[in-house]
Amino acid sequence: MAIIRIIRPPMVTADMYEEVNRRMGVDADVPDGLIAHAAGDTGGQWEIVEVWESREQADRFDEERLRPAIEAVMGGPPPNEPQTTVYEAQRVILP
Repeated sequence: MAIIRIIRPPMVTADMYEEVNRRMGVDADVPDGLIAHAAGDTGGQWEIVEVWESREQADRFDEERLRPAIEAVMGGPPPNEPQTTVYEAQRVILP
């Protein structure tokens, strides 16, 4: 079952977001199971919305690629876990 994740990481800037993505190489090597990804600043708070084929694939991506890239950019683990909402997708429509 596909899932939707909404992530609100604390203290993230556009530059940090871009550097994390550059280190992961997601443009050339799209993560297995990722259906859609969008991110932006919502009035001072960064927000990331993703659709994944499964929670397991999202979790594997977090551990294998995302966490190491974040720690490299921040010089260590972030002080707080991001506020995250996860739920099963009723429907996903792609053009």
